[in-house]
Amino acid sequence: PTAPPEPRPEVQFETVSPEPEREAAAVEITDADAEAEAPRRETKRDKRPEKKSRFLLGYVIYIVVFLILIAGALSFGWYWLDNYEQSRPHVTMENYLHAADSGYWHDFLTAKGVEESFVETLDLTDVSYYKKMDRYTDAAPAYGIRFGDRSMLITVLKPGHELAFQQTTWDVDTVELVPSRVSVYAPAGATLRVRGLPVEEDCLKQRDALALSLGELEQSRTDIPGLDKYEIGYIYGNENLSVTDAEGRELPLSERRGSAYYYAPLTESYTVTAPVGAVVTVNGVTLSEANAAVETVWNEDLEDMGAYLDPLPGVSTYRIEGLVARPEVSAEASQFPVALDSEEEHSFTFVHVEDPAFTEEVRTRVMNAFDAYIAFSGNRGADLQTNYNRYLGYLVPGSVAADRAAKALDSLYWVKGRDTALQSYELKEILRYGENCFTALIDYKLNVDGSIGENSTLFLFVRYNDAWRIYNILNKSTVV
Repeated sequence: PTAPPEPRPEVQFETVSPEPEREAAAVEITDADAEAEAPRRETKRDKRPEKKSRFLLGYVIYIVVFLILIAGALSFGWYWLDNYEQSRPHVTMENYLHAADSGYWHDFLTAKGVEESFVETLDLTDVSYYKKMDRYTDAAPAYGIRFGDRSMLITVLKPGHELAFQQTTWDVDTVELVPSRVSVYAPAGATLRVRGLPVEEDCLKQRDALALSLGELEQSRTDIPGLDKYEIGYIYGNENLSVTDAEGRELPLSERRGSAYYYAPLTESYTVTAPVGAVVTVNGVTLSEANAAVETVWNEDLEDMGAYLDPLPGVSTYRIEGLVARPEVSAEASQFPVALDSEEEHSFTFVHVEDPAFTEEVRTRVMNAFDAYIAFSGNRGADLQTNYNRYLGYLVPGSVAADRAAKALDSLYWVKGRDTALQSYELKEILRYGENCFTALIDYKLNVDGSIGENSTLFLFVRYNDAWRIYNILNKSTVV
């Protein structure tokens, strides 16, 4: 077995006391030592203020000289700028306009010959100037003077007195009226007057100088000339101008562009009346709701004929605005003839007229149907039933005329042996409204028990089973 370790030797600590603090040695300064050091300190303090005062003095002198130089340069520059400003022509114009008031301008313009009525239209408080580039030169600057937006005067300057730096001022030399040359565009044949006096022929510079801007309904016209151009000098304001057309009507000013005045011809409105279904043209252009105001009145007598008519008969009135010259108007229809019935100053009326060939074709049928109608309605002869059956052969089954005949057959009004006789009759007109419908107007006189009655009856025929039959009968007699 291993032997146990030997015990460690015991360590002992020794307490050491701190050393006592040493006291500083006292130093005594005697009066002799203080006196010996005093001269050295006073010499150092005396040298510093002396150096600083010399630096400040030099700095102040530098600043003063610098300021004097700047002030001199500024004074020189200001003096030069003042002379340069006085030598500018626009300064003279500003001073001239500033010194003048509205009363001065009023008297000046009227003295130059401008009419006072025109001067009163100018804003004499709104005066400005502009450089007149076409006349401006360095030796004679020229400026225009305007009142509001109206140029009226031209001012030319001349050199004034001399300034420093070889500069000169400017003075107003002449003030003259702007040579106001105006262009007037007026219709051919118009009379142009200035202050009530007609202008001379040499003022007319160009015929048809400006083509008229015609609307759709006049574009195809070749007999409407354009506007003639007149040139007149020294005219101020359109109130000095008056234009009358070839018919003596005064034309209002339509437009003004600078010094150009435009007098368009007076326009008129026209109406064209034609049957519904007719194609109406004005100067070769077909009328429609796009270029005319259209009003249509339907024929009430034929309103229930929709199964046989398309379109229904009626009358359309077209109103056309703004035509320069009287138009060329025509109307035609594919299914029935149309003719001009009347032509007035501002209106054209077309009506539905007979087709002679068609009238000849159906005349016999119409008169046979009329005879059957008279035989039945007048109770002519002894056999009412025979007349009724004959009459039914000319009627459309279930039509208005057939229903009315059936009711009349049972009426007490129809008495056998009644003394009626046809005195006279006249087929007035047959108007065709399409392939399947026409009307026949017949005036006749009946002797009923010794009394003569006048009648005007419209028969409405339609095509039924390839034959013309009566659909309705309308009384057109006028009771006075």
